[in-house]
Amino acid sequence: RFQMLSSRSFAIVNRSNRHSVINSQFNPRVVRRDLHGKNFIGFETSAEGDKNKDVVFAINPVTGNVLDDPELPFFAATSSEIDRAMKTIHEAGKEFKKKSPEEVSNLLKGIASEIEKDSQQIIQRAMLETAYPEPRLTGEMARTLLQLRYMADRIQDGTHLHATIAKSEGKPDIRSMMVPLGPVAVFGASNFPLAFSVAGGDTASALAAKCPVIVKCHESHPGTSEMVAECVTRAVKDAGMPPVFAAVHGKHKIGQELVMHPLLQAVGFTGSLRGGKALMEASSKREVPIPVHAEMGSVNPVFLLPSSLERQDLGQLVLNSVTGSLGQMCTKPGLIVTVGEANNLMTNIRGLVSEISPGTMLTPAMRDSFEERVKKVSGLSGVQIFERGKSTSGQVTRAVAMTVSAADFLGNLGTIDEEMFGPGTVFVKCENIQEALKVAASLKGQLTGSIHGSEEELSQNSDLIASLSDKVGRLIINGFPTGVEVNSGMTHGGPFPASSDSRYTSVGFPSIRRWLRPVTYQNAPMGILPLDSISCCGIVDASPDS
Repeated sequence: RFQMLSSRSFAIVNRSNRHSVINSQFNPRVVRRDLHGKNFIGFETSAEGDKNKDVVFAINPVTGNVLDDPELPFFAATSSEIDRAMKTIHEAGKEFKKKSPEEVSNLLKGIASEIEKDSQQIIQRAMLETAYPEPRLTGEMARTLLQLRYMADRIQDGTHLHATIAKSEGKPDIRSMMVPLGPVAVFGASNFPLAFSVAGGDTASALAAKCPVIVKCHESHPGTSEMVAECVTRAVKDAGMPPVFAAVHGKHKIGQELVMHPLLQAVGFTGSLRGGKALMEASSKREVPIPVHAEMGSVNPVFLLPSSLERQDLGQLVLNSVTGSLGQMCTKPGLIVTVGEANNLMTNIRGLVSEISPGTMLTPAMRDSFEERVKKVSGLSGVQIFERGKSTSGQVTRAVAMTVSAADFLGNLGTIDEEMFGPGTVFVKCENIQEALKVAASLKGQLTGSIHGSEEELSQNSDLIASLSDKVGRLIINGFPTGVEVNSGMTHGGPFPASSDSRYTSVGFPSIRRWLRPVTYQNAPMGILPLDSISCCGIVDASPDS
């Protein structure tokens, strides 16, 4: 089933060294570092699974072949390993939640430092497993380190705990604060092997909230996940923390088992609508349901008002956002809505798309899914393939631009308005603002919505702005959705199906709220109050006379 890699494309230096397999099409520097393929359970590693059955292989997305020696697989976690991991981090969580903000901050900084030390090796491995170029992964590595250090800095003042005191004469002494939920399962994302994976934003925010974490490594980059998991484990141990981190390999079955484990208290997921809904359904079947914070599908519509269509660089800006990282971004704009005559723009788009070189998607399955989606959408009534990127041989993916009238778009709802993961988009041609308003009103929940126009046009189209605001987590004016800043004002989420709960974000400091819950202490003596409630710098006095 799994072919060894040909000597033309790869050099196998040592069967015991997984990093000796080098893909000449990427030409990464040789990385010599052993990978064991085991699961991380606290400070131990474990591989109880059947070597001939319960395994995951790293696949080269360029060839579709096994990246490593098939005799050295990544072992999927068994039920007993999942149970042991959950019990380990659950027990560790009891001590972890007593740690001071400074201690937790130092842990996050330590994780960043350990990853940074190994960053070049991790990037080289990720190149092999994702086909992403080195600059793309170097940028993602910087973001990963930023997220960890950002959280480390922000938690020290304690404002995220919302410690509150409410006192009045003759009334009970009321104090409240946020406390950690408990063990969190983080599901690594396929398209962000670093920033939304083992030590990504979900893990950083959960640990910042003093919640122990178990990561379900994504099967498309198991080697990268293992390398990062090693860094996290070292940092936890060096910080003198209890074993609050675990990471397991496996496919969908493992994810279901994790969600159903009675000790788990919350889930963080970034991926497809289908995957997110499956986890939400699993949670609902538990004796005690838990929150599943899932960031899922979005088409991220971009509305181009008449004045913006006159910009000479608009076509290039649109395509940069559509085809960046080969369209494998959750914020990629899948709908471009033009208002008024757009012939010049479309002529420009045709020329630009025809010159786009094909690329390799993250997995062969994703490539097949994208092509199937293109075929399905282009077969709808009134939809045409306007232009495709350069043609070539091999298992690569070509960019595509499709067009449809507003009337035909509205007639194909339920199919045309679903996410197209890959380098493709649909241009919806509206003759006037009334048609654009109908398109906006028809949309489901989105991560983002963008409007381009002059200040005068924007002031004249408040209805469009209001309509989009009701549908999105982030409204963008004269900009594009790809690129999500890490700060306190960012919302990376939105109404369903963009995310499972539009009240929360998965990026920025407010993302920590997903892993906290409020507790009120009434007439509690100081000696039994949590340390954080006493030392917190951000106490709010909610007394009537305050």
